Parts: sequence; structure tokens; C-alpha cells
Amino acid sequence: MDARTRYTKMMIKKVFLKLLKEKPLEKITVKEICEFAEINRATFYKYYDNPFDLMTKLEEELLVNLQNKIDAIGTSRFDQIFKVILEDVKENEQFYRMTFDEASDTRFRKRLFELCYGDNMQTIKELFVNLDDKGREWLYYFVAEGSNGILKRWLDGGMTESVDEIANFAESLIKGINERLPAVLTNRDKANR
Repeated sequence: MDARTRYTKMMIKKVFLKLLKEKPLEKITVKEICEFAEINRATFYKYYDNPFDLMTKLEEELLVNLQNKIDAIGTSRFDQIFKVILEDVKENEQFYRMTFDEASDTRFRKRLFELCYGDNMQTIKELFVNLDDKGREWLYYFVAEGSNGILKRWLDGGMTESVDEIANFAESLIKGINERLPAVLTNRDKANR
């Protein structure tokens, strides 16, 4: 991609994100984007079909970059993966803030944690040896949704806590579950007899 194309796409994205702060996606028009980015409609349509396509491509770009960062750390440890996610949230705050908004589609948030399923499931298998496959799957989604909630709260609170503080808190929750789980499973098995 040449410098001019990169610049044009950057301006389109910048204008689009600014407009998303002001109104919902379905109210944004190609005409507005072109007007504020100072490009013609043909230029916009060269890269995107419509504002929804632009949003999808922004999400995809963010997820691919995040996957590359996760792959680069070379570990399946939850706390390390969660740190990478937190750092990415901090780096791309405006976009994440918009996607974690109450009115926004939850599809992106779900895809964000689906991205980590394989790595985190490996950690769950290592830590929670007493769980069967179904229990591990439930635990993963419990942790993913909880992590999603932590991210949203962190964003809503202005991200005043450090990445390490948030990651360590989430990791301590998982360790607490791991320590308590054998007793819970034993009691469940006794109750089922």
C-alpha cells in the first residue's frame, strides 16, 4: 500500500471514528464521511462498500493485529494474554470505548474473546484437571464474560488502574476458582449420588 492510500484510509477511519462518537453507526452516511475526510465518493467506494463495511473492516484489522500480538508472546497463560488485550485496549481506546458502549453490537466483544479460546482453553486444561470438557467450556465462557465486564468497567472508569493491576486481579480470581473448585466438585458429586 503506497503512502497516499495509507493516508486516505487513515483519514476515512479518523473521520468515521469521530462520527461514531457523535451518533450511531446506522445514522452515518458515506456523504458525511467523504465531506469531513475531504475525499470524493468514488475514493470511499474504492475501499469500502458502506459505513457498515468500514466498521467490519476496522474490527477485523484490530482483531488480526491483536492476534499477532498474542501469537508473538508465545504463551497460553491467561494473565499474559489478558495483559496483551489490556494494552491493546489502552492503545486503541477510542475504538474499544465505542465497541463496549451499551448501544453497540456485542458481536465484536464476543469475537475478541473467541480469539483467545484456544490459548485460554489450554490454560484451563492445565489448571483445572478435575473438570470434564463441558465444565472447561463453561469455565472458559464464565472467565471470558467476566473479563469482558472487567474491560468495560475499566474503560468506563477512565482506565486509571494499570494494566498489571487489572491483569493481576483477573489472574487472582482464576486462582481462587482453581483453589475452591475441587471442594465444589466433591460436594456436587456427593449431592448427585
